[in-house]
Amino acid sequence: MPEEEIPLTPIEQSRADTGYRFYLAASLVYDVIADTISEMRGFPTQKGRAQTVRALPLKEQLTVATDGRLMLAVSNRRIKPSDDELLSDPLYAGYIEEVVKADWEALKPEDEELI
Repeated sequence: MPEEEIPLTPIEQSRADTGYRFYLAASLVYDVIADTISEMRGFPTQKGRAQTVRALPLKEQLTVATDGRLMLAVSNRRIKPSDDELLSDPLYAGYIEEVVKADWEALKPEDEELI
């Protein structure tokens, strides 16, 4: 008797289809999480005015969703088990939300045309 396949959740299916994870993050926690991930991976932090290598982009480089949260797409290959562990509390608390690509795209602001 063949084993039944367990269906993927919508998030797991989005990850499989796109190769990315799509996150929405509250601005006030993003810096703490990004800096913690950089530190865990051994990246230097910002010193003085010189910007050095970081695990995640600065929040100023991210798109702001129509609901005010920061938008971040990360390749599945860049996520490590320690990252999932680090994100578990902020995800549970609602400071970060992982969404499927269609929901993420729906929150992108429309480009304003120059008049």
